[in-house]
Amino acid sequence: MTINHDDVKLSKWKCETIRSRIKTRPWFSLIQEGQLSHGRPIILSGNGEAGWVSRLTVKNLFALSKAANKTMTLTLPDSRQFSVIFDRSNGAPVEAKQVLPFAYPADSDQYLLTLRLLTVHSG
Repeated sequence: MTINHDDVKLSKWKCETIRSRIKTRPWFSLIQEGQLSHGRPIILSGNGEAGWVSRLTVKNLFALSKAANKTMTLTLPDSRQFSVIFDRSNGAPVEAKQVLPFAYPADSDQYLLTLRLLTVHSG
């Protein structure tokens, strides 16, 4: 599957990367910074202002996130591409919240979406 900005409107999303922190002892942390070719977390979130998707898209992403080691291509608005899998190590890989809460939402109702991804080696 390809995740691109046409599917989930990534052009207004905030793309965050996180430093790798390894705790070796309770009193000591080793922090690694630098260019990683893979293993880098990517969090896509609209922070309440963007990243709205339909309930149908949310249901499809939840179903897709259940497949273990499913490698996908993430395409950002600036045409950069990454091979990614869902990142389950930092919470749920897909989080969604209704924009306007309804007791019985339709598939066309809008949700705020957060995706947690992890880059993987593409070769």
